[in-house]
Amino acid sequence: MKPVATALIGCGSISVAHGRAMASHRHLIDLAAVCDSREDAAQRRARQLRTVARAWDAVLDDASIEAVVLCVPHDQHKTLAVEALDAGKHVLVEKPLTTNLPDADAMIEAAARNARILMVGQSQRFEPQHQLIHQQVTAGAIGPITMARADHQQNLWVPPDHWLCDPARAGGGVILGSGIHRLDLLRWYCGDIEEVYCVHRPVSGRLDGAMEVNALVICQHVSGVISQCAFNWAAYNHPWFEMLILYGQKGQLHNIGGVRIARSLSPGPHRFEQIKTASGPMTGFEGQLLHFIDCVRTGKTPLTDARDNRHSLAAAVACYESARTGQPVKPL
Repeated sequence: MKPVATALIGCGSISVAHGRAMASHRHLIDLAAVCDSREDAAQRRARQLRTVARAWDAVLDDASIEAVVLCVPHDQHKTLAVEALDAGKHVLVEKPLTTNLPDADAMIEAAARNARILMVGQSQRFEPQHQLIHQQVTAGAIGPITMARADHQQNLWVPPDHWLCDPARAGGGVILGSGIHRLDLLRWYCGDIEEVYCVHRPVSGRLDGAMEVNALVICQHVSGVISQCAFNWAAYNHPWFEMLILYGQKGQLHNIGGVRIARSLSPGPHRFEQIKTASGPMTGFEGQLLHFIDCVRTGKTPLTDARDNRHSLAAAVACYESARTGQPVKPL
């Protein structure tokens, strides 16, 4: 088949991972252009990816470009996505879908109005490790899940003039910036989230003190599962980066040092057997991009379609409301 002509929009740090994935699959993806409001950044990324830098309006007007990958600040997701969808492009937008639910609904409506795909870059669902875990859960390897825990630990520092330090642009700190990955995975494994209770706090010297850097979340799922999340952007060191534990009625599964499963009632780390993931260098960014291209070609609904992923955004929004009020909140 002819490669899908695609433009990479936004040339900041996250575009490196997206660009690398696109460059690895040129038989499927024709990287037609890169675009950024900063001309020097666009030209630099164009040289790296062996393509051309073009203005946003030129990308929209080029009917040969079928799809765009949006790697722009959170506050630009809605505007650029709607413009691209109205121009007849399919859209893969970096997580989060956007910063608020009204904007999410406008994006979803634009996708429906134009019969185009709007997929959210929840790359962790496409990592081999998490694909394997989902297969195990679906096959009933640990029985019905009763409880889960998901952590994100990172030592993130950005200068005070970075857009992530601006609440109006970022929409939130660690919850919306990274924690939404874990909330999304918990939805995938345990079902939609019915209620959240959240506490969070800023940390001096991080995000200009304007947004949360530490957060703890307790979720009640529609399925009856309860889950706990710990998100930290000020972890100077940590025994794991992103940890997941699923507790089932017939066993337990975790991802510390690989995917490991235990079905023995005898305690101890030696009771966990490692399950091998598929071999090869496939990353979550590659997996989601290949899935996106397949959906563009076939018309299939993406695994992380915006309609579905609105629930992940709603859970994150509910976390902020819970922290503000000190009460449990049901996602809208």
